[in-house]
Amino acid sequence: MELVLIPAGEFIMGEAGGCLDEQPPARVRIEKAFWMGRLEVSNEQFGCFDALHDSGVESRFSMQFGVRGFYVNGPRQPVVRVSWEKAMAFCDWLSRKSGQRVTLPTEAQWEYACRAGSASPFYYGGVDADFSKFANLADITLREYVCNTYSKAREPWFNASKYDDWTPKDMRFNDGGFLSDRVGGYQANAWGLHHMHGNVAEWTRSAYRPYPYRDGDGRNRSSGPEKRVARGGSWRDRPAEARSAYRQAYEPYQPVFNVGFRVVVEATPDQETVLQTEADGIDRCGGKNVLRLGQCLWRTTTAADSCGVWPRASNWSSSPASLGNKARASKRSCGLTVVEF
Repeated sequence: MELVLIPAGEFIMGEAGGCLDEQPPARVRIEKAFWMGRLEVSNEQFGCFDALHDSGVESRFSMQFGVRGFYVNGPRQPVVRVSWEKAMAFCDWLSRKSGQRVTLPTEAQWEYACRAGSASPFYYGGVDADFSKFANLADITLREYVCNTYSKAREPWFNASKYDDWTPKDMRFNDGGFLSDRVGGYQANAWGLHHMHGNVAEWTRSAYRPYPYRDGDGRNRSSGPEKRVARGGSWRDRPAEARSAYRQAYEPYQPVFNVGFRVVVEATPDQETVLQTEADGIDRCGGKNVLRLGQCLWRTTTAADSCGVWPRASNWSSSPASLGNKARASKRSCGLTVVEF
């Protein structure tokens, strides 16, 4: 799991021409830097916490019988059908393992990180911009949702009637994705975050309350019965429903077919200082503000490499079998605790 260090700063939250619940736009300040997952949490990573979780299958649109549908529980696909409560439980588990405060991003943190300094509806442009390289949204490939029911291979029926092929989609573009795609498959925003638009929507910590947004009004409590906000849209959503400011609300106990999550970790004062004083950030090898964690979720060896950066993902182990080993803590040069299983 890689986390990107997001700097403190200000932005305009909401959109004047957007939905009513996105208004009024207001200037919001992010007081502290924070780490944010570069990618959504994958099925493989979530399986280290809950080995029995199943992200499930999307039924085919065609005949009543035959092959069940399209599975979305591949190890590199983002975890879905996980409720807000279960996502928070994952964060609590990860906090205990790491000794750090791992949680879901607030709405403000999420939108600020998504925009990455941009003021447009998407970090790559407007609602009519070609999203093919940047986001997995509802595009022309969703025609393939209607296919030969009796074939395990995806054999689309391109002459399907409107009564079968009824999924709303943007026929102008082809992003190459079908349902949720493997994490990291599209270009990142200016701060190195992938899939902030599309693929799967993402839980935030925030309760669904009216704007203007106020961080200290109780909406960001880690428990409670209020509906919680998901952001970013998914493979099933057209661009208007995947804008930086777009909000969706679900019950906290509700697992949603196209909603997953990514995590944040509060940065320490030392890490904030490094970010503010070094133009290349704390990854001195790659010139990026990236922290790498491995071994299913974390890395398996104890030593940082010669430039103070953990080895690449190819050096990690993803086998849950070692989870029974005693956890040990080690320190990285930037000061974040890394847990080894």
